[in-house]
Amino acid sequence: MLGRLKFSQGGRGKMESTGLYGLPVVQTRVDPEGWLGRWSMERAARTMHKAGVIRTLLPCDFEDEAWLKRWGFRRVDCAAFLQAQSPALTQAALRQRDIDPNRACVKLRGARADESMTRCAARLCRRVRHLSVDVARGGEKLADWLRWEFGVAVLPAEEPAQLSLCFQPVSPESEMPELELFGHRPQLDGLRLWVPKLREEEQEDLELMSVLWEWGKLEEEDLKFT
Repeated sequence: MLGRLKFSQGGRGKMESTGLYGLPVVQTRVDPEGWLGRWSMERAARTMHKAGVIRTLLPCDFEDEAWLKRWGFRRVDCAAFLQAQSPALTQAALRQRDIDPNRACVKLRGARADESMTRCAARLCRRVRHLSVDVARGGEKLADWLRWEFGVAVLPAEEPAQLSLCFQPVSPESEMPELELFGHRPQLDGLRLWVPKLREEEQEDLELMSVLWEWGKLEEEDLKFT
């Protein structure tokens, strides 16, 4: 079951069984700033826990990781959604910098070359001039596969690139624009990802987008990159 915690003045943590763009959700509202803030948070947790909630949509400024851990809740992971949009994000980021994709080198970075990175590389290699792969585990294998499968030139990791895509936490490269495609607060280097058909206050909610995409409620044409 999916839960949703919302910050709302006067919220007391009561359950609101509601539909969220066609998805069943157990929603609770709390007022963390009020004098009953801690009480309402605990009441909300008991409510969602009793309803079988595991994953929870959270306010963008939610910081109480101890509360999540104590009740066994998990944030919605945005990585799969962001990484699925990596080719479109790349094109938008290059366009934002007036860089011609046909002249651009994009570097793939991370701790390991997983399935998501491989899918991204296969889609990107026809859209940009060069790729480079800077990955500790499986990077050479991925580069060899790209050369064999698509006949593309994969540059060495030390070659300069116009943009990098980071799929897992690694040390940042300070002089290169980079899109972080993981975590609940990914750094997209000023790029805005939004969905006009959602309610105005929810149009840039990455966790909500991730759930809707996972359930087939969002299509590529629904997404805007600016």
